[in-house]
Amino acid sequence: MIRDNTEIAFFYLTEMANRPGGLTKAKLRGLWHEYGPLRVNTVVSSGGVFLVEVCRAKQVRERTLLACVQELVEHYGAGVDVMSHESPSSQQTALCVATVRGMPTIVQYLLRKGADPELRSSGRFRLTRGGGKSVRCQCVTPLEFGRAMREAEAQASATKQELKLLDACLDLLRPGTRKRPPA
Repeated sequence: MIRDNTEIAFFYLTEMANRPGGLTKAKLRGLWHEYGPLRVNTVVSSGGVFLVEVCRAKQVRERTLLACVQELVEHYGAGVDVMSHESPSSQQTALCVATVRGMPTIVQYLLRKGADPELRSSGRFRLTRGGGKSVRCQCVTPLEFGRAMREAEAQASATKQELKLLDACLDLLRPGTRKRPPA
């Protein structure tokens, strides 16, 4: 029953994560209240894991995503290095997703919680600019994936302001640096 409830809750999380304003900390807690206990660190049948899916959420403020990430890690025991396995060419950590999506407060939080910046991910991310273009990387660190994304965004005419958050993530991941993300 726990396995089935985990699958159902993950499905609803995915639905919430892909709707404007659909994911909140309260709604995340509601999943645990309604379907829990859940296997937060188990890869579900689609290949996803809760923490990575939260970091993928679209049209949700970074502050809200950070609250959800903190909830998963601190209250439900989500492992910061548990990797999704959607396909042989798509395996990602929450740190990689947060980096490529330009979410420095989440990158900083995951690093403080012990996320390994050397774990390698593979996958594809759409550019914020570039009309549907994407960046695909295989077996790279979050820093390498983030650099590839930054280069592609810059080539797609992203402004310095638009690259600011991605640059902050890269700064956090560079060996020997631990800068605070911009407000």
